[in-house]
Amino acid sequence: MDEALRRKWAPHVLNLGSSSSSSSPSRRRKRRARSPSHKREGSPSRKQTERVSHKQPTSRSSKRASNSPQRRDCNGYQRPPTAAIGSVTKGSANCLDAMVLAEPTVQVAGEVVVVLGQSLNPDGTAPGTLLRRAELAVELHSQQPGSWRQVVVSGGDVAQIGKTEAAVMADLLRSRGVPESHIILENQSQNTLQNAWYVLPLLPADCERILLVTSDFHMPRSSYFFEAIMRKMDAHLQLETHPAAGGCPTAEESATFGVSKVNRMVLQQRLHQELGFMEKKVGIFLKQHIPGVVIPALPHARLEEALQQLHAMLREHSSTH
Repeated sequence: MDEALRRKWAPHVLNLGSSSSSSSPSRRRKRRARSPSHKREGSPSRKQTERVSHKQPTSRSSKRASNSPQRRDCNGYQRPPTAAIGSVTKGSANCLDAMVLAEPTVQVAGEVVVVLGQSLNPDGTAPGTLLRRAELAVELHSQQPGSWRQVVVSGGDVAQIGKTEAAVMADLLRSRGVPESHIILENQSQNTLQNAWYVLPLLPADCERILLVTSDFHMPRSSYFFEAIMRKMDAHLQLETHPAAGGCPTAEESATFGVSKVNRMVLQQRLHQELGFMEKKVGIFLKQHIPGVVIPALPHARLEEALQQLHAMLREHSSTH
């Protein structure tokens, strides 16, 4: 992870609370005093839902645009992005320091940002990949001037350190100005399949589109699992993928970092790990990792597409290193 990224987040990475209540009341009062419109009447309900209004699938597009958000419904059909949603290119989340975000006052109807967690370091700090995901979630929260999207942060205490990934992400989002009322915590999941399983019932009843945020190397697995769970729950949502690039350590950093094994892995190692998982373990995961529930696999062509995406990222990485 580059030093500029760690310096940017350092005040929050090194002293995160263990829950969503970790920010002090005085800081929250000051923030509300400065921006009273952040707390709006009629904020969206968090009531659970398993069914969303049906949308007929469109035909599968022949080729995915490399730098555009990708959209899918529960049947695995791609949907082209609309003009109202700006493309999220690699590195776009790195420009947040130079951005002046308009005060968000109007909620974007029918759209929710879902950001997936990453195993925390033994000391409870966020690894570089999680910081990148949080940056992109902040950008998508207030992407359009004067408006905001609800953000769901998803991840339990996978590292068994007494702190959930969702709580750490919520702290990071609040530190960058996302109001607490705009954040929904999902803190039960222990893996990517459970991320999807526990997130979907938390979405507002009017949600029609998920803006899925995770690392680029993790997106093929994540989008596959979300589509499988959406089909199982008969939730006809559009899935728009927003991969966050960067955050993995360099080879030199990997040798010196005192962090968990997975967070010491360089990008090439992460890509090979994901490739092996999708080739050999995805079927077992679908059968065993939701207690008492078997999730049907998607068509084989969809799995092949995920594998092709990982191979393409490996080729791109090899050509530049």
